[in-house]
Amino acid sequence: MLSSLDFYVKYAKSILNDLLIPYRECPIRIGKRTNARQLGKCHREWDRYTQKYNYDITLNPALFSSDVTDDNVIVEVLLHELIHTCDGAFCHTGMFTTYANKVNRKYHFNIGRTTSTNGTGVELPWKFKVVCMKCGKTVGTFSRRSAFI
Repeated sequence: MLSSLDFYVKYAKSILNDLLIPYRECPIRIGKRTNARQLGKCHREWDRYTQKYNYDITLNPALFSSDVTDDNVIVEVLLHELIHTCDGAFCHTGMFTTYANKVNRKYHFNIGRTTSTNGTGVELPWKFKVVCMKCGKTVGTFSRRSAFI
């Protein structure tokens, strides 16, 4: 599994290098929490000694545990999180949008503010599915437990 992560990381970094997008080198790992609510997370912390931010990226293990996951989904999540390490791109506005659009135009990805799991084959365990007991049709999926659920 780690060798496949290395492959995807090298591929995502080569795309950013090709487009001259100035990402920062940081540790990238697969998380241990299978109930995480997002496919990837970029964490940053201010280092008062070096006077700059340190970043680390954690990917949801659900990306790698599913046999039906498209490789492009993993690369899109990696690109999304690596773009967050660029100056002025930690939020989903400003330079993040500029860099994401640049990657999307040239490589035909769909990097956006959020990544939908619809059609990707990735099943996040935190979703609640509401299924009709009569016909078996899925009424909807919800991320939070509510009175309806």
